[in-house]
Amino acid sequence: MDLDHASLSEAIATNPMAFTRLLSALSRLTADELACARYRAEEAQREAQLQKDRAAQVPPEDRSITQETLERVAALLRSR
Repeated sequence: MDLDHASLSEAIATNPMAFTRLLSALSRLTADELACARYRAEEAQREAQLQKDRAAQVPPEDRSITQETLERVAALLRSR
């Protein structure tokens, strides 16, 4: 089906319900596109927050027990 002005006018004249269905379809399409856009924006925001949280985490090498700490603990245990 072509959607030029002439064929649209003819389709509406011969079947007025076609215009109603067209408006309904366009309305649903617009609402669904808005929902998709909202979802994409929320997903981008979640991803940005996740990246921010990952960047704020302490690296594993900074969370581990250093050699100096191990030596101090060993010295304390030997002194008891």
